Amino acid sequence: RSRAYVTTAQIFQKRRMMVDRKERIDEIKDFKEMNKSMLSLFNQHNKTQMSIKIKKAKEIKNIMKREQTQEKQKNLRMLSYLNKKEKIRNREIRTQHLQERR
Repeated sequence: RSRAYVTTAQIFQKRRMMVDRKERIDEIKDFKEMNKSMLSLFNQHNKTQMSIKIKKAKEIKNIMKREQTQEKQKNLRMLSYLNKKEKIRNREIRTQHLQERR
């Protein structure tokens, strides 16, 4: 027998090996694609979670700012009220002093 002589069984075996190899390569490709899609989904989820957290943080910051400005306004009103009262008291004291001098 010469080396060039190949049996039908060997041909089929070689074909089967090639088909198996191709199937394995396809499986690997499918797996890689699945991994990519899972990764992108995961990244999307993370981005969504981050944007939700950022939105909540901004809301909290806005609420705190609003409360601070309300507090400032309240304090300013109180100060102006106290200033008015003090002016009135000072005026009364002045008039009293004037009356006492007379």
